[in-house]
Amino acid sequence: MLYIPLAAHPIGWIILGCGGYLLYQNGKKKGHEEASAARNTAVQTTVKPQEDSQKTDGGE
Repeated sequence: MLYIPLAAHPIGWIILGCGGYLLYQNGKKKGHEEASAARNTAVQTTVKPQEDSQKTDGGE
């Protein structure tokens, strides 16, 4: 089994850097999705359906 100490080897730094960058990008994308979902929910809750009692019948 091949063991490469990640912190002491240049290839290890590349592996750790790429892994960290991928985690960062995934977290950034997930945060953007959650923020947009929260904005969509907030807009939907402000719209109220029209009740039947507010409708007029022939101008009365």
